[in-house]
Amino acid sequence: MPNSRSVVEDDLLRIPLRALKNHPGIVLCVSVLLASCAAKPAPLQINCVTLAKVSGHVHLVPCSRQASNPVQLDDAGSGVTSACPKDNNVELIVIRDGQPTFILPDQVHVQRSGDGIAVAIDADLQ
Repeated sequence: MPNSRSVVEDDLLRIPLRALKNHPGIVLCVSVLLASCAAKPAPLQINCVTLAKVSGHVHLVPCSRQASNPVQLDDAGSGVTSACPKDNNVELIVIRDGQPTFILPDQVHVQRSGDGIAVAIDADLQ
């Protein structure tokens, strides 16, 4: 019986290999999908906390060494953060009344100075 087990294991390996050889497009599609997922970096997440029921506009001043983590938002939705984003891929997580609200990168605007340094991070909070 030892030979029958190795035959079954060999068949289990041969079937997928044969299918991949007969359909190289599958290999190409899977490779492209894996490469595209790996090429996109995760957004920079900035955690914000507010005691007030803030809604409307959130305004953060980035690159501040004295900032607390998480960012403390005032009643107007303003705060300072030590985060200094190098690109516009920024996600804000605002905790209000213990509930997180996610503001995705496409809804966050990073304003930059002429030399590319972030000077403000703005988003609308609903």
